[in-house]
Amino acid sequence: MDYILDQKKITLEDGLLSNNIHDVFEDKNGLIWIGSDKGLQRYNGSEFTSWTGANSSQLIKQANLIFQDDAGWYWIWDYDHFI
Repeated sequence: MDYILDQKKITLEDGLLSNNIHDVFEDKNGLIWIGSDKGLQRYNGSEFTSWTGANSSQLIKQANLIFQDDAGWYWIWDYDHFI
């Protein structure tokens, strides 16, 4: 059986919010979701979109668990409350 692995190191210099990562999740569209102590990020392979306490009305201060259900809804947990 042949395996193909494609890996890329992403750092703070690339736009990652924090090195303290709680969860990494790939959704059904191939987007990478990263939960950290600084908020939630979506990575499309070249750039980040970020949701933090500063730009999301304090809704997302940190993201510890990310999940997508069968209907396509995203579920995000943090230590303090369910989002």
